[in-house]
Amino acid sequence: MRLPYEYITNDVSANGSCIREWGDVRIVLESGLKYALRGIAFIIYFPFYLLYQLLRLIWIYLLRPVMSWLYKHIIEPVLRFLFEKIIIPFIQYVIVEPLLWLWNHIFSPSLRVLWHHILRPLGKFLWSYVIYPLLRYGVYYPLVFLWKHVLRWLVYEVLTPVAEFSVAALRWLWKGFVWLIVHLFWKPLSWLWSHVFHPPLRWFYQEGILPAARWLRRLFD
Repeated sequence: MRLPYEYITNDVSANGSCIREWGDVRIVLESGLKYALRGIAFIIYFPFYLLYQLLRLIWIYLLRPVMSWLYKHIIEPVLRFLFEKIIIPFIQYVIVEPLLWLWNHIFSPSLRVLWHHILRPLGKFLWSYVIYPLLRYGVYYPLVFLWKHVLRWLVYEVLTPVAEFSVAALRWLWKGFVWLIVHLFWKPLSWLWSHVFHPPLRWFYQEGILPAARWLRRLFD
């Protein structure tokens, strides 16, 4: 007949072996799942990666050298020839030179004649007989008259006294506000502090806090 502790030992051993077996199974399942997911990801990713590398190799070792050679030996000389022999001469002799000729022989003389014989005399006439009289008699003199007979009186006799009185009134209001603050708040609070709060606080400080502080200092010294 086995003792009770032998049954407990056997049960613990059996449970430990089961736990070890389940741990081994879990590790195998995790490894299998991990490698399966890696295989699926490889199957999906590898064709795109292979295509990218093939295109990269084709570009580096086939297309780019061919295109560089074509540009250097064919495209660049052709473009240079077109610009130097066709496009630039065409722009110069078909567009620039005719425009310069038109400006020097038609537009510039016409504008010069128009300015000297039409625009400048018309401007002088308009300034001398229309714009200047209109500004002088229609704007300047009415403003001077309005200032001398209306605005100056209004400024010096109405607005300036009102502004000075407003400043004085504001100064008196400030003085009244300060007087109210002093007599309604500052003086009552000062009286309360001097006659109500300060004496007991001073007594408590002198009779309680200072002796306690001296006692603690002598205690720690």
